[in-house]
Amino acid sequence: MLIWLALAAAGSNTPPATTGPAPDPNKIVCRDLGRTGSRLASDRICMTRKEWDERQRADQKDVSDMQTNMGRCPNGQDCGS
Repeated sequence: MLIWLALAAAGSNTPPATTGPAPDPNKIVCRDLGRTGSRLASDRICMTRKEWDERQRADQKDVSDMQTNMGRCPNGQDCGS
């Protein structure tokens, strides 16, 4: 019974209701991004919310393009598969 309740609670993906105004897209937001090859080092990057959103969309598009083209050879060449 408890497992069913836990699964039912975890399955509800309703976003929290926003009651305030939309966040300012020109507000500067700083984030600490981990440096590749290090568990401790990080770089502090500051951009506007709009720039962060654009960067996230571009990153998602790049990943999607890589997944779509996985296993294909450039310029239609035979890769020897």
